[in-house]
Amino acid sequence: MLPEWGGKQIRPNVSPTPPTDDYKLSKVKAILNHGHPPDKLRDLHFDVLIALTARSHGARLITSNRADFEAIRRYCKFQLEVW
Repeated sequence: MLPEWGGKQIRPNVSPTPPTDDYKLSKVKAILNHGHPPDKLRDLHFDVLIALTARSHGARLITSNRADFEAIRRYCKFQLEVW
């Protein structure tokens, strides 16, 4: 079951986004591939999908995972709130 937001389901945007100044996928990939163990690498890939989904819907991402999402946000702007 996918989460609902404003009465509609939220799905990851799987279509490629053209590169812009605030969206540099190659930089995000560099973070992901920087010597992390496989388990951490898997988690970071999911975090990027979560961040891009929130961004594509104009939603604020709320998390307690400050380090990973702030690292991603350096290369891909999205609204972040850390609890």
